[in-house]
Amino acid sequence: MIIKSISYQKVKNLGNYESERLEATATVVEDECVIEAVKQLRAFVEFQLDAPVSPFPDEHNPLFDNVPADNF
Repeated sequence: MIIKSISYQKVKNLGNYESERLEATATVVEDECVIEAVKQLRAFVEFQLDAPVSPFPDEHNPLFDNVPADNF
């Protein structure tokens, strides 16, 4: 089987009957280990879900950085 893309989703319970869901999808390149790619994607999603939310819309948000997922 050839895996070309992977996705990971996590739902975080915020309390008061609220939740937040984040899903990310990544393309697996030919020489990349799929297991490592899944680990990196999972770390990325979990890091972003746990990142503090800024009350100011103009403040820097690392979610929108163009940074490779292996930096997490």
